[in-house]
Amino acid sequence: MCSYAFFALTAWCSNEINILLSAKKLFPGLIRMLGHPDIQISLTILKSINNIVYSGTETTQMTEQHPLYDEIQSCDGIESIFTLFQQNRDPSTKDRAAICIGRLFRSREITDPIMRNEIINHLKSLVNDLADWIKVESRKALINLSQNTVNKAEIESDGFIIPE
Repeated sequence: MCSYAFFALTAWCSNEINILLSAKKLFPGLIRMLGHPDIQISLTILKSINNIVYSGTETTQMTEQHPLYDEIQSCDGIESIFTLFQQNRDPSTKDRAAICIGRLFRSREITDPIMRNEIINHLKSLVNDLADWIKVESRKALINLSQNTVNKAEIESDGFIIPE
């Protein structure tokens, strides 16, 4: 139940409040909870992380690297989110994990070639999704990633153009 309460807090508060929450060093505990055996708890925690990451994206310039990258990386958060993505436990978790990673790597190269390929290909597969939120956020994640030349080359490698 606590995961749902925390999600509600991050979902309905302002970007500024989410940034203040991130300053409370919550990520190590949240990242550990991503491995919970109950997929609904893992998904709810991922949504909470995504809400905070979104706030960091929205409060900084597109050309700047994500302000929470180092903090999340320091507790193996990106690897944990990617592991959740690869587990493919359900489509919503996979989609949201890819979007979260796309946000975190804004203007920064995804140096792991497997992660880069899998995340970018999955985001590209979502740009025409029936769910508006997924469609819009996958496009934004690709735009974030394309701020780095290596990621951009991967995105455009097959002639793909990010839809507007």
